[in-house]
Parts: sequence; structure tokens; C-alpha cells
Amino acid sequence: MNKLIAVAVIDSGIYPHIDFKNRIIAFKDYIAGKRYPYDDCGHGTHVSGIIAGDGTASHGRIKGLCPQANLVSIKVLDKYGNGRIENVIDAAEWISE
Repeated sequence: MNKLIAVAVIDSGIYPHIDFKNRIIAFKDYIAGKRYPYDDCGHGTHVSGIIAGDGTASHGRIKGLCPQANLVSIKVLDKYGNGRIENVIDAAEWISE
């Protein structure tokens, strides 16, 4: 696996979980404008774990599909999982810049 791969996750944010170590390379918040990664819903962290969790918390038993990939998290969903399509479009444009 190439460590230069980055996966963008447009969801409810990301919690800096031990399985991600220092691989959260960018975070953008379209809900509250915060600068540092957080996830008040949990879904974005869950999805990010499926993608890039490295198994640290489970002592290597449970890993994501791409455990060495870097993560770019874009928060477009609030703590209830609700969001606006405009924010999703803005997030997609931000990724492509």
C-alpha cells in the first residue's frame, strides 16, 4: 500500500482516534467552522475507520481496507446526521481545488 494515498470522507467529521495516528492530513468544517477534527455524530469516524483504521486499538485484529492511507475529513453533517446539499457541493469543490 502506498502511503501517499489520501481518501476524502464527506460526512459528520472525524475523531482523532488512535487508529488514525497522524494520518488525518486535512479537516474542513462546513457546520461550525472549527479548525480541529471532531465528530459529534460518530458516523464519519466510523466510515473513516472502515477505510483507514490501522488496527492499533484492537492490537491488529480489526483494520480498515487501506490501513496506511491518509485521511481528509470534510464535515457537512451535524450531530443528528443532518446537512445541506449546498455544503456537500462546496465540500466536493474544496476537494477538487
